[in-house]
Amino acid sequence: MTFKAMKLYFGLIAMAATAVLGLSRIEFPTAKFWNNHHIWLLVCIGYLTVFAGYESLAGLYASRRKEREKALDAARTIVRASFLQIVENPGLDWKKVGLHVFQVVKRRRRLLLRYEVQEEIARFQLSAKKLPSIRFTKDKGVIGRCWREVDKVTFNSHAEFSTLRDLEIERCREAFGTLPEASRGGLTFAEFWSSRNDYGAIVAVPIISDDAARKYLGCVSCDAEGDSYAYLASDRIFRALEECAAQIRDLVLGE
Repeated sequence: MTFKAMKLYFGLIAMAATAVLGLSRIEFPTAKFWNNHHIWLLVCIGYLTVFAGYESLAGLYASRRKEREKALDAARTIVRASFLQIVENPGLDWKKVGLHVFQVVKRRRRLLLRYEVQEEIARFQLSAKKLPSIRFTKDKGVIGRCWREVDKVTFNSHAEFSTLRDLEIERCREAFGTLPEASRGGLTFAEFWSSRNDYGAIVAVPIISDDAARKYLGCVSCDAEGDSYAYLASDRIFRALEECAAQIRDLVLGE
């Protein structure tokens, strides 16, 4: 059953409950009948109370969801504009560049334990490349490192993993295990293997609240395939990313 169908179904029950209460008020068919069926009235009153609370919460949720969608649309617009600034660099192949925005959000584990993770809220790229299925905590990849250090970070994956890309999976697994932790960036071999050919270089800048707390809110990252580190890790690209981060903070995250 769809959400709209459920809402209609519960609404019809609420109408029936209201009708029952109305009939009891005018003592139809008789007062004795309602004295013998007073439990019906209690059930109807209880249902209508719950239904009214549900409608209020549903309206609040719909309003917040609408505001969120509006904010995400603004984020996508900002990312598209920033992407055009970045790919003006003659050394970058615009078809192999991706620009992403991540936000720190709270999620729940079992037993209601909460944890924080960075999730992508906007991206712009012209390739069909998918974001790897990695949960970006503080110890995962460049995105996690940007959070941990609260500073701009770079990673030359083309150079770091140059000897691994052409290996068969088992030999690659062994070689990956011998790399220092700084090179692996907290990634498991499965996470590395699924995206080993997609990223030549990655850079990221933090999104920080504009107040005394200087709270880390997320980051803006840019990646490119191939030997692209020298182009991405340039002052010009970092300025574009920092401008993007400031706009995301002010117009999307509301900080």
